[in-house]
Amino acid sequence: MFAPRSKHPLQGPQATLRRLRDWAARRSVQESLLTASIRRTRPPGDDTFSEEGRSRAARSGGGVNGDLAPILGEFAWHSLTVDPRIAQVSEEHYAIVAKLVDRARARATTAPRVLEVAAYAHTTGYMLHERLGARTDLLDISPSTLRLGRRLAREQGFSVEGTTCVAGDFHDMPYDDDQFDVVYICSALHHTWRWEKVLAEVIRVLAPGGTLLLENEPCRRRFCHYRFRTNRPDSFGELEHALDRLGILRTIAEPYLGTRPETLFGMVENQTIPIGALCKGVAAQCVPQTVTVAPEHCMGSLERDLVARARDGAAACTPWLTQEMRSRVNEARQAMTAADRGMGFSLPSVEEIDELCRTTVNALTSLPVDTASFDYRLGLADIFGASVQITARKAGKRVAPTAARLRQPYPAVDEVICAFPPAIARLLDPRTALIPDIQTAPAAETLAEIFPGGDWNLAVQPNGVRDMSPATARPRLIVPVPRAGPLLIVVRLYVAYEDAPYRIALFDGDEELEGFDVFRADSLLLSPVIQCKPEMNALTVSIRTRLLDGTSEVEPAGKFTISYAGAFPL
Repeated sequence: MFAPRSKHPLQGPQATLRRLRDWAARRSVQESLLTASIRRTRPPGDDTFSEEGRSRAARSGGGVNGDLAPILGEFAWHSLTVDPRIAQVSEEHYAIVAKLVDRARARATTAPRVLEVAAYAHTTGYMLHERLGARTDLLDISPSTLRLGRRLAREQGFSVEGTTCVAGDFHDMPYDDDQFDVVYICSALHHTWRWEKVLAEVIRVLAPGGTLLLENEPCRRRFCHYRFRTNRPDSFGELEHALDRLGILRTIAEPYLGTRPETLFGMVENQTIPIGALCKGVAAQCVPQTVTVAPEHCMGSLERDLVARARDGAAACTPWLTQEMRSRVNEARQAMTAADRGMGFSLPSVEEIDELCRTTVNALTSLPVDTASFDYRLGLADIFGASVQITARKAGKRVAPTAARLRQPYPAVDEVICAFPPAIARLLDPRTALIPDIQTAPAAETLAEIFPGGDWNLAVQPNGVRDMSPATARPRLIVPVPRAGPLLIVVRLYVAYEDAPYRIALFDGDEELEGFDVFRADSLLLSPVIQCKPEMNALTVSIRTRLLDGTSEVEPAGKFTISYAGAFPL
């Protein structure tokens, strides 16, 4: 998602540490004011970034608790979605991490221990073991992606014997303290609202004298209204296209584009991590070695003009920026469609524009004159956002960990240690699933027990993906009920769109369990929790579609397909 790093890192361990602490101290006074300013620029009820929005997101998922919803989102997303750049990204990560492992190996008498946090299906850990002899652990929330990475490593000829895969929560990692010579996390710290907790965990398991790498993380952008999540650029709607053409999409919506698909699955895309707080969190227990920021990734022609005009002072720059933003927002407003409004997209008011312009110019004009200085670069990142890389060495006398000790014994399934709490572990264990996997079920007859033959058609797409499409007006899922109590239903759908918005929803009888208003083609996740009664041995869930401009149901054929369904007793 983020751009390559700047070629001009901020270096020098002791000087970097001193400057970080000085800079963070100056910024901390402004943090509360900035937070209040950001809140004033967002409308109530339309904010996925604020504390209120995060709380609402944590309660979403049809009754799924806030800790479980992102795990389910990741699980369902990766059930079919695979990044085609796995091999390339793995090599890119290796080029960076190998240098740190080489240094650790030079200082150690034993093979260095390395942990990749949020490893996805990357094969970097296998490369580190094969090429440098490192003992590597790969931690990720998704067991399926770890298994995919292990399969890819074998296909590429790497040994898997020196690499351990652990599925777990990076908020509460299953390792004892002071375990690893090198810990790195790439493009993943922002997948939580509780990033401070994750940062503390990453540092906790790092051995004194060990090296921490935070790679390609986004920081908050002051010059942004954070009005809505954007689609992928190749799927922009009319408003997104207009804002992008006008050069203000990153200022109106979000600085790092394309997060809407993941958020529809309940996954977290946190773009509001303050760079000052991030640096301060690292420097609290570690000595930073390098800090590299790339604000240029979030800057277009408007931002470059703004930086140039800020040299003339706030009195001249503020009216210019205010007029530019008012004019461009008004032009974009003409492009807004009913579909944009239906998806929750909105634009700031004149008062919100004026306030953001004023605070942004004040921040810019307060930057040092020296554009190559440490304070200037971090200040520019704070104003426009940036991709961030930090390497740091944990304080204290170095120890040599002999093994990556887990806090307790955990079960392993298909070469992946499942280190989740028991309730979550049961959900992610395929042996506990009440519904056979659409993609791997051995025969159509097996699926017919859940998807009645008269209600569904099974098809195989050219890419090999199976899906179920409706063959009747209210297609049903017959879900076994093993016991009384809460039952989680998870359904991944692809919804099509033609000429009229509609609602698609899961029903228990005539009670809607969870639904989604469709204004464009999307992949999405519905995950309601149903309270099952003692006398129930099966639950019938129907899927209905109806137009939004009335109560009439519409023929579901061609409206949606299901590629994954699951059911789990909680």
